[in-house]
Amino acid sequence: MLYSYQGGRFMLISILTQKGQTTIPKGIRNHLHLQSNDKIIYVRDGERVYMQTVRGNVLDTAGSFKKSFRRPIDFKALREKTKRQVAHAIARKG
Repeated sequence: MLYSYQGGRFMLISILTQKGQTTIPKGIRNHLHLQSNDKIIYVRDGERVYMQTVRGNVLDTAGSFKKSFRRPIDFKALREKTKRQVAHAIARKG
């Protein structure tokens, strides 16, 4: 792990592998109470990316981040649209 000191802040730096993987520093894992197989959600906000652990259901994170959409998502309509698209794709394959 690499360390950097910038603007009065001590920062940890990790390296991205060719496969797009990186190691989350132990101090960060401890701070977020991360364990093997935990899920992490990444939220892009302009030039910043925030990460948060997902505990239980992904809906538990509702309200944790600034909303980037203007109207609520109609999940019932989205589900019906997805069902129609899947049925259409299956029908095309025969």
